[in-house]
Amino acid sequence: MEEKNGVILTNHAITEKIWQMQIQVQMDLVPGQFVDAEIPGLFLRRPFSVSNVQANVITLIYRVIGKGTRAMTQLPSYADINLLGPCGNGFDLTIAGDHPMLIGGGLGMAPMPYLARQLLCQKKQVTVLAGFQSQKDAILLDEMQKMGCDVSVYTQDGSLGHRGLVTDGMKANATCIYACGPMGMLQGVAEKAEVPVQVSLEARMGCGFGACMGCAVMTKNGPRRICHDGPVFNKEELLWQA
Repeated sequence: MEEKNGVILTNHAITEKIWQMQIQVQMDLVPGQFVDAEIPGLFLRRPFSVSNVQANVITLIYRVIGKGTRAMTQLPSYADINLLGPCGNGFDLTIAGDHPMLIGGGLGMAPMPYLARQLLCQKKQVTVLAGFQSQKDAILLDEMQKMGCDVSVYTQDGSLGHRGLVTDGMKANATCIYACGPMGMLQGVAEKAEVPVQVSLEARMGCGFGACMGCAVMTKNGPRRICHDGPVFNKEELLWQA
């Protein structure tokens, strides 16, 4: 992990509350890792999932929910931005098998394009299950389809794709599952799957690099920091709610 200066290339809304930022910066990232961004005028850095990496350009996807992310929306193209990364542990591609399945719920779709791209480069047949509350919340579907993924969409209100939950679309031929999204969805995936599962946990982070313990999650080996020991965990490590 190191501090690097990047240049913002684009920064725009892709839904009502979700934005996409592309940054030119040299950083070696594993799918599932994140960066801590310094936002002018704010003391604490903010963690953002890396959605894609192409050449020296990384893509961040973020939801506008507070002071920090609102300030992010005001950063113009060609402005400098300071990043700390790569942070955390990413997905293990060596367990993918021939037919990996990627499951994203809401903003949990953010890390999936880079993961899919790396798996496709290994000649894997990638299936994607994307779940949203409604059509207006859907993100990254066109990008995943253009890459060559087999994409199925589930919405709670039935406004796009199938009505229901992403767990309804889990297939028996998957050799491995990588998932990111709300904890309830991740637990449902872990309980239903009969193949290796890695989940990326979402959490509010104080420092973003393991110093404050503010994002700890209980595991079978005691508390673990999502920012430092995760955000990716094997399903067997976590203590799921009964």
